[in-house]
Amino acid sequence: MNQSNNQLHLAFSCDANYFPGLETAFASAVYSSRENTQAYEIFILDGGIHPNQRKQLQQLAHDLKTKYHLTINLQWFEPEHWSNPRINQCKHSPTFYARLLLADLLPDYDWVLWIDADILIQKDLSNIQNHLTATTPAVAAIDSLMPTLADELTYSQQFNTRNLDLTTPYINSGLCLLNLKLWRQENLIDKMLSWGDKYLQNSIFHDQSMLNWILADRIKHLDPSYNILITEPKLRFQDFKEPINLHFTGKFKPWKSPKKITPLTAASQLREIVPTYYYLQFRQRVMLRFEPDALHEFVTHIRALAKFSCSRKWLFISTVKRRLYQLINKKKRAAKWQSAYDFFTQEKETRNALITKTLADTEELIKECNKIKTPHHSLN
Repeated sequence: MNQSNNQLHLAFSCDANYFPGLETAFASAVYSSRENTQAYEIFILDGGIHPNQRKQLQQLAHDLKTKYHLTINLQWFEPEHWSNPRINQCKHSPTFYARLLLADLLPDYDWVLWIDADILIQKDLSNIQNHLTATTPAVAAIDSLMPTLADELTYSQQFNTRNLDLTTPYINSGLCLLNLKLWRQENLIDKMLSWGDKYLQNSIFHDQSMLNWILADRIKHLDPSYNILITEPKLRFQDFKEPINLHFTGKFKPWKSPKKITPLTAASQLREIVPTYYYLQFRQRVMLRFEPDALHEFVTHIRALAKFSCSRKWLFISTVKRRLYQLINKKKRAAKWQSAYDFFTQEKETRNALITKTLADTEELIKECNKIKTPHHSLN
């Protein structure tokens, strides 16, 4: 099949619980690539999406098509059309393994880009297929939390059936470009499932384990900016001079509010807070999903951070206040925040007073945000 370079093939899968993530991943991928890519083939492997959610995604696709003059073709695969008995017997949801079946599900396509439902795309994905070669089965970024095969062997020594060099890079499969033509030629689906029959019960990384232990020495690696794991302890957003894709790995998801926030839970989620604000801002600005309650969560998190080191509090507060300021676009408030930039030069008592003032100011800003309407023409 002749597949245009000016076309993106994107595949997703989720159930009803992950649907807010799916629509954000889909919309952000299209929005970030809209200037250089006009045609999109979107494949949804339905793992239990509600009918009203399906209508919501179809309406979102229609809005993006109309606003940006794009061609977006949504193709749905019902659970009975893509589920596999060898996967269904696993202890986890079949949606974890959906990408392994794409070569058979899409016989007319030579490649597809898989995107997890908990990723916010900010990079232009146009021409990403150029990373593939005839002998490359997959392309993905190295996992920053487990950069080599040796790191997963701490969970099970049985996985290395091919005696691979344990210094071989280990990829995160959340954003993964698949060479479907090569997968069919080499019958890689059966090889993956055969490995899974023996070892999957001992794996906590699902299909990611299969991809790595079967293909690791043949995978081509993307720049880290394509798949930034926000739980990475050494992550420094200021080190990136270009757009990055934010992958919300772990239990915390940006479309869910924690049931109870304590200083301990806030500490564990410190790295998720600022990326979450970017996530919610995208939903509000581009997708018209205005969620004022989510903004209130930030005030709650700030209060929970009161016992943290001053440097971390300052970094978080200054970032959130800057994003809030940009959101409501009131330049007259800029002077109000000037003192925050002198934070490190203040005495401890003054710092605490400034934190208190920042809390009050942030609450005022959020009240104004709650009054803002997001009419359809506000899309840009």
